Amino acid sequence: MGKEAAQNEMEHQNESSGQAGQSWHKKLWNSRIEQGWQWLLYLDFLLPAVLFLLAWLPLSMRTFFAQLYHQYTLFIIKPVPNFSSMTGIIGLLIHIGLIIRTIIRRKWLDLSVCLFFLGVLLAFFLIEIDGTALNYHVIRLLDFGVNTSR
Repeated sequence: MGKEAAQNEMEHQNESSGQAGQSWHKKLWNSRIEQGWQWLLYLDFLLPAVLFLLAWLPLSMRTFFAQLYHQYTLFIIKPVPNFSSMTGIIGLLIHIGLIIRTIIRRKWLDLSVCLFFLGVLLAFFLIEIDGTALNYHVIRLLDFGVNTSR
């Protein structure tokens, strides 16, 4: 029994000292997404930003990433459903599900951050400049491989 307890104590010390000495990328990979705002930050902002940046790289896949960004924003994160074109349904369900989850868990700060992120996203899809929604102004910056020089 004494040998087992000593070994467990040694493993515990190794784990605790390993946590403090870990570099940032190991901490990032070992971290868990548990809060609703963390999910929304990843799904609504980080992943689309990566796709948008990939669509700007001088690669042969530039058109693919531009189309992927456009489809992702319309079908996955858009919280305003349009049932005739089947866009925004998944985004609405994701946001409603995460908001209900935070209410059930009674995480009020998490709920307020989720609602803030939802407000930013709604503004992105609903605010119009010169009669065109803001998200389409962003999409105009991407190369879809269509030649418009006629």
